[in-house]
Amino acid sequence: VASRLGGRTALTETTITGTSASYAFGAEGLYSYKVRANGAGGTQSDWSASCGVTYDKTAPTVAFSITNPFSGSAGTSVTFSGTSSGASSVRVFLGTTDLGAATMSANGNWALTTVVPTIPGGIYPLKAVAKDAAGNTATTFPWYSFIVINLMPWL
Repeated sequence: VASRLGGRTALTETTITGTSASYAFGAEGLYSYKVRANGAGGTQSDWSASCGVTYDKTAPTVAFSITNPFSGSAGTSVTFSGTSSGASSVRVFLGTTDLGAATMSANGNWALTTVVPTIPGGIYPLKAVAKDAAGNTATTFPWYSFIVINLMPWL
């Protein structure tokens, strides 16, 4: 197996008995590999085409703001926006309610215009969650708090 990281090639040959093996990655980056079969009597197949895998454990960053003021009434349109570095998607949540996926720009800005849903009274965290191509996530902190008050008429 040949691995390549950051322009350097480190050749590592591993013999696998059976059908699978594991590899412990070092630094984050792009690794490439080739495989070949060892047969009886020392015969070997040709090397396969090069395949690649990116090892990425760094979460993206995400920042959040509320662009236009809103009353908090169900049905009110509101725009959330922010920035993110390294994210492939950003979703906005009101408590556990997913308000939707933001539109991402090439420079890392994102925005979501949505309608405030009808929800029971209470205090809800309002947050943005960024996700990168490797599945790493980041959540805005501190969260905004969204307070819903359901008023009952006096009888």
